[in-house]
Amino acid sequence: MPNLTILSKEVRTLDGLYSLNDLHKASGRHNKHRPSLFMQNQQIKELIQEIGSSSDLRNGYYTQSRNSCFAKYQGGKNQGTWVCKELVYSYAMWISAKFHLQVIRAFDQMVTQQPQQPQLLDYQPERNVPISDLIYEIAQLRGVSTEQVRVHYSNVFNSQDWTKENEFIAAAARTVLRRDMLTELENTSPDMRHLLAMAKLKGLRLVNESDYQSFQARLELQQQEIEKLIDEMMRVSRNHRSLSVHGLWG
Repeated sequence: MPNLTILSKEVRTLDGLYSLNDLHKASGRHNKHRPSLFMQNQQIKELIQEIGSSSDLRNGYYTQSRNSCFAKYQGGKNQGTWVCKELVYSYAMWISAKFHLQVIRAFDQMVTQQPQQPQLLDYQPERNVPISDLIYEIAQLRGVSTEQVRVHYSNVFNSQDWTKENEFIAAAARTVLRRDMLTELENTSPDMRHLLAMAKLKGLRLVNESDYQSFQARLELQQQEIEKLIDEMMRVSRNHRSLSVHGLWG
């Protein structure tokens, strides 16, 4: 949370309380506005008692004092008087209407400067998802490879070629896989569903690490085959030039 700043002066916080001494400095540091005089005011004493007896105002304040709305330290780096937000407002009003308004605006600005939590998107699969996509997404949600998912459903459907069966079998398989995927989604964290939704929105897919490694291995094999083919073509080209130079090739 951003620090409370009043008239370019930062007000320290401690255990959910604000430094009344810092507020005194921000107000102009007049002797008649000393925190000790404010705390001796009978009206303020009654306000402190009211805050102490009101659970809705007391909750959220944790201090080393018996009171939940203020604390006072005689020495050390935290020396001074520390008060809750309600007493900050009261102190500002006690000083002047102008300073009271400045404090209200400072609190409003502090709230608006708080980083907003991004709204999480909820992932909802399409109804007519191809079986291959269902397999892939279930693998993502379970954290396994697509091959493991295929083997699992081969046992469920008692068929090794269930993804290539007739239209009736394919429709039944799609229904079962979609149901299982929705079950997996219910057990998935909101952050994961948001990630899936963002990937879908951008036309991307989340890739399981084992699938990615398998893809990388296939890609490397293909690259090696391409390099071998290039080497062979270069060898043939060199032989052709050599034969042409010696007049052995028409």
